[in-house]
Amino acid sequence: MDRGTTEGALLIELGGRLIEYRFARRRRRMLAITVDAAGLRVSAPLRAPWREIEAFLRDKERWILRKLDAWSRVPRAPVLHGVSGETLPLFGTPATLEVRPTAHYAAVLGVPAPRVTLSNARTQWGVCTEGGAIRLSWRLVHVEPRLADYVVAHEVAHLVEMNHSRRFWGLLAWLHPDWREARERLELAAATLPVLKGTR
Repeated sequence: MDRGTTEGALLIELGGRLIEYRFARRRRRMLAITVDAAGLRVSAPLRAPWREIEAFLRDKERWILRKLDAWSRVPRAPVLHGVSGETLPLFGTPATLEVRPTAHYAAVLGVPAPRVTLSNARTQWGVCTEGGAIRLSWRLVHVEPRLADYVVAHEVAHLVEMNHSRRFWGLLAWLHPDWREARERLELAAATLPVLKGTR
């Protein structure tokens, strides 16, 4: 690729090693390098000559290699799928995840317990798909259990009524009589949950 204009992955030899790095040009005044779990990233001013970029990397060679070696020894973060048997740290102690179907509310409506998965959604507590599966935001662990129960009841009601018709609200009232209060409290709780700045 044209190294002068295109963003992407490049290679450079440092300390006798071939190092891959992500390169991007930005509206900035100075060159910058970052080394973390994702590897080496380089940001350069829009018009920085390529010889200056490579000279900068070679000048920082020892620091880059030291950082890359340090990160290579850090265990990779596990990818969780939200299924029973997975292990995750809870206050520094390994805990085994046990996912249980929303069998209670489904049984009340006389429908099979749906497949339940976890999502990383920030603005949607739960969703019921056309295929009859339910996804729940893992962030429900931040709220009172009975508020999480309301979300489950809401999505289970959608197994019968995929809308917000009068019949849907009747089903929800049958499953969770105080749904109005729970919904209001959930909205208030959502506004008070911690927000992590600078996360991706």
